[in-house]
Amino acid sequence: MGDQNNETPRLVSAWMEDFAKLYSESDRGRTPEEFWIATMAHCSIIGESIRKVDYPGLMKAAAHTFCWMCCYVYHCNNTEDLLFRCMHNLCDVVFFKFPLVCGHCHGTPCKCDPFKIDRIPDKATDYKWLLHQWKANRKSEGHSIQEWLDNFKEIYGGRIHLQTLESIGFHFLEEAGEEAMAVRQLVQMRGVLNRVKGLDKAFLEKISSIEGLVEEYQTCPKDEEGKLKINMKSKNLVDVKTRLVKAKMDFVIELADTFSWFPSVSM
Repeated sequence: MGDQNNETPRLVSAWMEDFAKLYSESDRGRTPEEFWIATMAHCSIIGESIRKVDYPGLMKAAAHTFCWMCCYVYHCNNTEDLLFRCMHNLCDVVFFKFPLVCGHCHGTPCKCDPFKIDRIPDKATDYKWLLHQWKANRKSEGHSIQEWLDNFKEIYGGRIHLQTLESIGFHFLEEAGEEAMAVRQLVQMRGVLNRVKGLDKAFLEKISSIEGLVEEYQTCPKDEEGKLKINMKSKNLVDVKTRLVKAKMDFVIELADTFSWFPSVSM
């Protein structure tokens, strides 16, 4: 995916900029959830192509999925909707969860027990540790698609090699669906600034950055297992802030997880 006269591969951030310019007229007025719905539509075609053993169709759907994913994040970078505002490009979001290591066991290659991981309903990890790695090791200029292919191959290559394409496809669709659930959580909070006393724009702006989001996550009330204590019915300021932090962290983590399975589908 580089220039034929230049062996340096194009950065994902460059793709984001180019897609944004190319589709600026079409994308004007779209909401964040509309971008992810469109992304999911092409994810489903990936699943259909796997079922039909249609590899050309799979690659075409993968290209469209990548395009919509880039447009989704670019929109969230620039949206006036503070619930969905994200200050970081796609590579920064992915690198937060996968700073050249597995986001759970912190190993390269991954040493997670897949059976134990699947039994955990809330796979929250040590976000403070991930933030430290993110600050120390991320590349300010971003990564190319090839670099992500190489990174994920190094972390998960041994595990992916043992899985069927169908299994990989199911997992990819699962993660895309979980990002949709995070989007739904945020959509449900629309208008919250007008309904909850003490909640202001400054808080929403703070959790639009990874640093601010992790900082607020550390202060949220947690149960004995370290999971966030969520009260869906409460309008108490602390409870509402906890819901917002949970939804925004899911928004970031599930997007990273979706992208992490994307190279495995298209390799």
